[in-house]
Amino acid sequence: MRFPQGATTARRGVVSLFLIACLSPALGAQGVGEIRGHVTSADGKPMEHAQVSVVGTNHASRTDQQGEFRIIGVPEGIRQVRAQQIGYSVIMHSAVVVAGGSVTVDFTLKEAPLALEAIVVTGTAAEARKKEVGNSFAMISSREIEVAPVKNTQDIISARAPGITVMQNSGQPGAGGTIRLRGNNSITQGNNPIIYVDGVRIFSEAGPNIPSARQNTLALNDIKAEDIARLEIVKGAAATTLYGTEASGGVIQIFTKKGVSNKAEWVAVLGQGVNHLGHLGPSNDPTGLFVNTCRGPLLRDSRDSMFVDPTCPSSGTWLRNGSVNQYSLSTSGGVQQMTYFLSGNYNDEHGVLQNSSAQTGSVRGNFSFAPAPNTLFSFNSSYNRNAINFIPDGNLANGFLLNVGRGRSGNFKGGRNGECNRYAGTDTVCTTNAYLFEQKPLNTADHFITGLTLNWSPVSQLSNRFAIGFDYVTNDNSTIIPFGFLNLSTGSISKSDWTHKKLSLDYAGSYQRPLKSFSTTSSWGGQLFDDRDNFMGETGTAFSGPGDPTLGSASTVGLPNVSRIRVVNAGFFGQEMVGWKDRLFLTGGLRVDGNSAFGKSFGLQPYPKLSLAYVISEEDWWKPNIIPTLKLRAAMGESGKAPGAFDAVRTWDPVAADEGKPGFTPFQLGNPNLGPERTREIEIGFDASALQDRLGVEATAYRARTMDALVGVNYPPSLGFTRAQLENVGTLENKGVELQLTGTPVRTDMFEWFQRVSYTAMKSEAIDLGGRIIASGTPVYVREGNPVPSFFATKITNPDANANPIAVADQFLGAVYPTHLIG
Repeated sequence: MRFPQGATTARRGVVSLFLIACLSPALGAQGVGEIRGHVTSADGKPMEHAQVSVVGTNHASRTDQQGEFRIIGVPEGIRQVRAQQIGYSVIMHSAVVVAGGSVTVDFTLKEAPLALEAIVVTGTAAEARKKEVGNSFAMISSREIEVAPVKNTQDIISARAPGITVMQNSGQPGAGGTIRLRGNNSITQGNNPIIYVDGVRIFSEAGPNIPSARQNTLALNDIKAEDIARLEIVKGAAATTLYGTEASGGVIQIFTKKGVSNKAEWVAVLGQGVNHLGHLGPSNDPTGLFVNTCRGPLLRDSRDSMFVDPTCPSSGTWLRNGSVNQYSLSTSGGVQQMTYFLSGNYNDEHGVLQNSSAQTGSVRGNFSFAPAPNTLFSFNSSYNRNAINFIPDGNLANGFLLNVGRGRSGNFKGGRNGECNRYAGTDTVCTTNAYLFEQKPLNTADHFITGLTLNWSPVSQLSNRFAIGFDYVTNDNSTIIPFGFLNLSTGSISKSDWTHKKLSLDYAGSYQRPLKSFSTTSSWGGQLFDDRDNFMGETGTAFSGPGDPTLGSASTVGLPNVSRIRVVNAGFFGQEMVGWKDRLFLTGGLRVDGNSAFGKSFGLQPYPKLSLAYVISEEDWWKPNIIPTLKLRAAMGESGKAPGAFDAVRTWDPVAADEGKPGFTPFQLGNPNLGPERTREIEIGFDASALQDRLGVEATAYRARTMDALVGVNYPPSLGFTRAQLENVGTLENKGVELQLTGTPVRTDMFEWFQRVSYTAMKSEAIDLGGRIIASGTPVYVREGNPVPSFFATKITNPDANANPIAVADQFLGAVYPTHLIG
């Protein structure tokens, strides 16, 4: 391996820091003791899974079912001990630890929907209390996940906070959804939020499409709900500045469970359920689009012509009750210097149609090692494997609903076993839709995530965190139409292999200084991400006979579709937070990014941020009778979205020329000045509590404008390049309001009712596209003055009139994504 000039000094510096950390006074060289105690709620009930930690050290524990905790190996001296749980106030007590002794510290946590003392890390350069943060964000704890009926991680996020939209693209097992945080702010570069797992950046887009199934998978769902300790979600550019060029869609950060210095704790989870589909389609259709009922005299089309389907199941319906089975086993614990969390999960889900199923298995290991009181190494690793059988879906010639729902107009008429012979010569049409299930759209995926993190605090005011992570996800998609298939007698096979690798390096440091009435926190850091994407797809047709087909057994194999893409993004940031009397906090920061996809003449891209948080209820003159807690906040920030790997480069397309000789044609013009989209957001809001802190209220208004949006521009054909070239010429805008109410209306010894109600109203608009109309798939378009994107089609303008219909083509029918959400 070669290093650039000057790298030797840098390596020596890194090695020196490592040796200093490892050679710091070991725990055994300093007197240590233990801290134990109880954590209870205000009504005296023991609190399970409350987090108890020694401030300024790596020592922490969780309470058991009796609310008891024990922290061993704590260095002697006066220590600050902190107890917290989401939904409750954070309490700090002092404890004098004596070498070889034990000190008891008890905590009583009061219910507090806002929990302003809770620690957050997403969107901030270092750990910060919720009261210090000037933008809105959502936190979801394991306590909430455990009582929620969720099958995967996208279910956890759905309806948990305003501004978060999770659309289920399909009800099929294993199908991934679409996640949007405050709508769309890009037309061409994707809008998915970026995702971190234990500080490791993972692939966050949808996996490759399975054409015959019209479905994608989502790598986010490979993180099992049973392994998650908490999630933090920030929703806009005002909160994601420090993540730079790829974060305008928001950030989701997942923290998995960790072990504590205590005896081993085992947890087994067994979940059983059923996938059931009720009536499909209009209520006045007794057959449910011929899906609920596929046999009998009710099978009549829109012209009242009868048809039959002899391949309909004996039950008279295409539907079934699909079983859902979830199993997990985990153990956690540790000793003085090392902790562990180990888990295994297996899910087996079956859909409401035959052959529709998904089997998933995963293992996880989280370990931490503290060689010194000021040093902590954390190693997190997981492996997940999916095997999914899809059903052909969507607007597809061989799709299930398209054929069954069209009744006698479906594509599948006739059969191989004489099913329709007895209907020949009659007015009754015979359909044979069971042959649809002979198709085999299969997806097999492997996902491996590993990360190593070093936290080092040479003094209590200074903290350093360095993380290296690797994310590897691979998809093997195939669709087999067997020999003798009703609509393609010789059969076909399509297969694609896709692999995505992401290497991430992340460093962040911070230094805190108390200055009488003021306090400051200086933060700095940088990241580097290296993404490599490899794809190869091939299609073969016409097998010579039945059997297990492969590409090699097809008579005709098409040219492979191959792509190899690498993108490197790197940036650094600085941030300063100034606090006054622990109630007013002003934060300013700047992120600077470079990206290999930028045009060669573009250069670096700066993203500034500024936020203000004011806990006005802590003023001496505040009257807490009606509103005990009130925090005012405002934030402004920018983040972006980089162009694709080759969008700025002039390219040519290889072709076969005359007489089979190699050649090429012009493909893309290129743009050396191409840069990222820039999204600037302003938000204001407040957080308040009422009814003696039993009700929490969060309200936010925001406006996000994307400038230099990447839009395809067609240049004169005389240049020789006919493909549209991306240019930074568009302007988009999202604005809206978000409201959330949280509280516990009822709590007894045997019953607790926690309630969350959220409301979102959002307006999306394409402000300027240079007069262009951008197609996003018929009949979906992006047009100036309309939401991004929108439906356009023929519209009947007199639907309620007793007259001939008046049809007007190319009319706005509505936004693709919802503009009002209640959760």
